[in-house]
Amino acid sequence: MERFKVVERETKTKAYSKEGLGLAQKVDPAQKEKEEVGQWLTNTIDTLNMQVDQFESEVESLSVQTRKKKGDKDKQDRIEALKRQVERHRFHVRMLETLLRMLDNDSIPVDPVRKLKDDVEYYVDSCQEPDFEENEFLYDDLDLDDIRREMGENGGKLGKNGKKRGENGKKRRKTGRKCKKKGKKWGKVGGERVPL
Repeated sequence: MERFKVVERETKTKAYSKEGLGLAQKVDPAQKEKEEVGQWLTNTIDTLNMQVDQFESEVESLSVQTRKKKGDKDKQDRIEALKRQVERHRFHVRMLETLLRMLDNDSIPVDPVRKLKDDVEYYVDSCQEPDFEENEFLYDDLDLDDIRREMGENGGKLGKNGKKRGENGKKRRKTGRKCKKKGKKWGKVGGERVPL
């Protein structure tokens, strides 16, 4: 009987009363967990992008210095190492963005993403150390190869059903009209005419 009273009280509570506003703050534990993992993914992507910017600025400053002094082997080696590091970071950023998108679309559960957390944090924290060894099979358990291939074809813009999207994420429609001046084909993306 007590449980029934509690349920009845919750259903009769008005949305904008003090009690109703207090109830709105209660979040489903699964949704809260998903939001926390999504926030962690976003923060990790931002950290990796900041490191990429630092590496690129260092590459630029070293390349300016090596132009002045030709034949500096140490700086050339450092530039090559930084370029490899930038490529690895960009790979991880692409994979984490894919996971974030999949998590938002509910196409991947939270648990496999959470299992990656320790390895990804280790990579972010320790990638610049000289004795660092990267786990090359980090994302293999998630079977993201098919998704990466699809994303490579259309620049990462997929709809919910996996079909290609335009530059702004809207569905691309081919009309087959040709521009009179240049002979280019034009299509519509979200009501806008764009060259195909």
